[in-house]
Amino acid sequence: MTTHLQIFHQSNQTTDVDVPTGQSPLITEDDWATSRQSSSVSAFVDWKEPSSKNPLITDVKWNEILQYSQLVSERIDYLSGLQRLKKDWVSGFSETPSESTINASKALLLSFRNYVQHRKALRLPKLVLGPIPSGGVSLEFHIDESNALFVSIRNGKVPEIEVKYADYYFTFEIETKKLPARLMDQYEAITEK
Repeated sequence: MTTHLQIFHQSNQTTDVDVPTGQSPLITEDDWATSRQSSSVSAFVDWKEPSSKNPLITDVKWNEILQYSQLVSERIDYLSGLQRLKKDWVSGFSETPSESTINASKALLLSFRNYVQHRKALRLPKLVLGPIPSGGVSLEFHIDESNALFVSIRNGKVPEIEVKYADYYFTFEIETKKLPARLMDQYEAITEK
């Protein structure tokens, strides 16, 4: 399995790169030198065309984006493994996350990965995730000590987003199908200072 990357040059030329899953996401220096024919390059994952909203991405940001893509792929593999948890996986009563909860969590991570890959100034969050003992998955997106998003996707329940902004908290429920868009809106709001 590979992740397909397209590098769009200002001259509207593209360079294609396939990154094998499980290997370093970094492209070779020769590939990078070839792609740097112009002074500015944008990178878009799994997109056929560049968006007018996408700013040009620097060398440093390009490397961060590739590393973050690899991290998200590893977290998605981790989520797949949660299906193998047995009932009562922690001492006392605990439920295994349902398949639909795990799939919703994977879809959210993929959407978030695509979101951050298309924004130059956006800070990439620390990602913490794991099963919820009552049955579900918890995903945390930590920007810094004062700003974070906490998402709870529980078996058979409406997902919840808790926002920590400047050390203040608020929580709301959101339909599963609207969760990715709402998460991106909240993330953008708390990272713009």
